[in-house]
Amino acid sequence: MSNPNALLKLDIVKRTSNYIIANKPSGMVCDEFHTNNLSNAITTQFEKRLPSSKPSHYLPVTRLNRFVTGGVFIARNKRWEQKVRQSFYSDDIFKLTIRYVGLIPLHTIPDKTEGTFDYDISALVRDYRFHETKYAKKTVSRFPALTYYKLLPHLTRTFDSKYPIFEDKPLVPAIFEMRSGKKNQLRNHVLQKFGVPLLNDDKIKEFMFITRSEPGINSTKFKSNQIGLHSALMVIENVGVTEDLLIPVAEPYDRELWGSFLDKDGNFIKEIQDELINFYK
Repeated sequence: MSNPNALLKLDIVKRTSNYIIANKPSGMVCDEFHTNNLSNAITTQFEKRLPSSKPSHYLPVTRLNRFVTGGVFIARNKRWEQKVRQSFYSDDIFKLTIRYVGLIPLHTIPDKTEGTFDYDISALVRDYRFHETKYAKKTVSRFPALTYYKLLPHLTRTFDSKYPIFEDKPLVPAIFEMRSGKKNQLRNHVLQKFGVPLLNDDKIKEFMFITRSEPGINSTKFKSNQIGLHSALMVIENVGVTEDLLIPVAEPYDRELWGSFLDKDGNFIKEIQDELINFYK
């Protein structure tokens, strides 16, 4: 069962003449190979105000998996698409930093609760080298990846719920910041580091090597395939001015997975917001 509202609403967090920050619900995709995608949703939302608007006018620079929620950066022209991509690899007057909140079912808290993941990511070659031969579609290779993380064990909670996914699971929230942009990087790093996946991501190993179509994998224990991972903060630095954009879980249907880590409006509780903003300061 997927989010019935995912086709209907895309929350716009910030809009300028050069870019849009959108808040993606679970169930919406970021690539152009599905009708229910980010660019189509923005076009539909803006068509009354901008009748000439087309999906090709909106260029997702950052992407989230279909079952992950939260902030996505969309450029409105090629110049800004290139500008943002370059900012990830070089010092520039523009910089975009994204921080995520994840939920990890951990019965035992490790001695070290913050640091880096630097495990290589196993992935299909076609995910990174689109010029390769047709054999790359099925070839698996390893790619370097780096993630900063911090567990928040003092905020550990358990939920009373009718869904089996929450049974006897102490849920530990964590903050992540990627320093490389590999597909499924956070999901893969959590599994490698802690030996358990993010909440409701039990079939991550099966998912990693799917090329295009995504069958109804992930959850048999929750109402949807939504994963306990949210793009929760975008820090935009431009010409010496810094702006922190906290991204709530906008769609009410998506909030149940997060339980009491959210307030009634889908905002993360203050303790998590503070950790997001002050991460690695």
